[in-house]
Amino acid sequence: METKEWLSPLLPLRLGGIMNSYLDIFESILSNMGLEIVSLNQIGNDLVEVIIAYKDSYDHVDLDTCAKAAQAMAEAVDYDIGLDVSSEGAERIIKEEDYESVVGSYVFVKLKNPTAGMDHVEGTLESISEDTLEMKYRFKHTHKTVNVERENIELLRLAVKI
Repeated sequence: METKEWLSPLLPLRLGGIMNSYLDIFESILSNMGLEIVSLNQIGNDLVEVIIAYKDSYDHVDLDTCAKAAQAMAEAVDYDIGLDVSSEGAERIIKEEDYESVVGSYVFVKLKNPTAGMDHVEGTLESISEDTLEMKYRFKHTHKTVNVERENIELLRLAVKI
């Protein structure tokens, strides 16, 4: 098996012969739909799990769009393999160069080094400067603000506010 590096730094893929040609087909189809593959896992010989997301936005991919993508990919490979296509979900990881696009959103930030006794912060991303992110979070019955140094961020992802 050869290793193919994926667009996402989070996912190196291990694909065998015919799966590489399917991957090229799937990438082309999804690109035309404004989508990209976030994760692709071969399950057995004839089932592929594909997780998709929008290329240029952090909006969630709805069920109808997943179904259309699955149908287009299945038709392109003459239904030769089974496809399980789903969205990346509400807790999508945000790339550092895209932090600006989620200002005002509810996010989860995992810290490399604890700050103010916290190893993570979950709250609203209020603003971003060159070196820091300003987060507003709830502590008991009040709202607090914390500045997180960019270089102290291990992971930033969208979060679901409960």
